[in-house]
Amino acid sequence: MRTALNTLSLENWSVEDVITAAVNHGFSGVELRGDSVDFSYTDYPRSKRREVLLKLNAAGLAVTNIGSSICLMGEPDERQNISASLEKLVQMAADYKTKGIRLFLGNFADRIDQPTRAVHYEELLQSLDYACGIAAKEGLEIWVETHNEFASGRILKLVLSQLGRGNCRVLWDIIHTLECNERVDETLDYIGPVCAHVHLSDGVPFQDPLYKRWKYTMIGEGRISYPEVIHALQRNGYDGFVSLEWERRWKPELMGAGCEPEVAIRRFSQAVNLALADSKKRSEEL
Repeated sequence: MRTALNTLSLENWSVEDVITAAVNHGFSGVELRGDSVDFSYTDYPRSKRREVLLKLNAAGLAVTNIGSSICLMGEPDERQNISASLEKLVQMAADYKTKGIRLFLGNFADRIDQPTRAVHYEELLQSLDYACGIAAKEGLEIWVETHNEFASGRILKLVLSQLGRGNCRVLWDIIHTLECNERVDETLDYIGPVCAHVHLSDGVPFQDPLYKRWKYTMIGEGRISYPEVIHALQRNGYDGFVSLEWERRWKPELMGAGCEPEVAIRRFSQAVNLALADSKKRSEEL
C-alpha cells in the first residue's frame, strides 16, 4: 500500500517543502491539486515542470494524478466551456508523467435545504464521454470522485457502466461514501475493479440533521476506521495510492490550532502504518 500527499492546503509550500514532508513521513506519491502549490497551476512553465518532476523522482516520489476542479452538470455548452481547461490539464498530466485527471459530477451542497441546480443526466454522460475522449488522446484517464449526488459507489458503478469508457475510473473519497450511509465493504463491491485512487481523512456527522456532509476532524479523532479501510483495500487487491487530502483550505473546522498540515501529515502516516500492521496481523491469523 502506497501513500500520497495531496497539495490542497499546502499553498505556500515549495517543491522542496513538499518533498521533505513526503519523504520524512514515508510517502511515495504527490497528488497535485490544481491551483494550490505554484507548480500545480496550468500556466506553470513546461520547462519548470520538468525540473519539478526531476526533483520529485530523485526523491522517490511519483505524481499520482492531477486534481482538477472541473464539475460536470450536463448543462448547455458545458463541453465547449470545459474544452480549453481540459486540454491544459491533459498537457500538465502528460508533463508530470501521471495517468489520471480527477473531476466531479453534480452540485456542491453541504445541507439538504441548500438550493441546487438541475443535473441533466444524459447530457452529463455526454460531457463525461467528451472529457474521456480528450484524455484518451494522451493515453490518460478521467477519475470521477465520489462526491455530491454521485458520492456512492452504487451510483458511480451505474454511471461508468452506462458510459462504457475504459479510461474512466473512480477516485474514492471515503468520507463521502460514508456520508451517504454506504459501508466500506459495500463501496468496494461496487467500484473495486475501477477504483484508481483513494482519499482518506477523518470526520464525524454534524449534529444538525440538515447537514449532508460530515464534520472533518484531525486524523484519529473521527469515525473512520483506518484498520477497516486498509484491510478492506488489501483484501480486495487494491494496489494504488491512499492519499491524504487535508481540506484546511476551506473547512472552518480544520482552521484552528492543532490542525496544521504538518500535524495532519504526521498523524496520517502513523494511522496508515498502524493499520497496515493490523491488516498484516489479521491476514496471518487466517
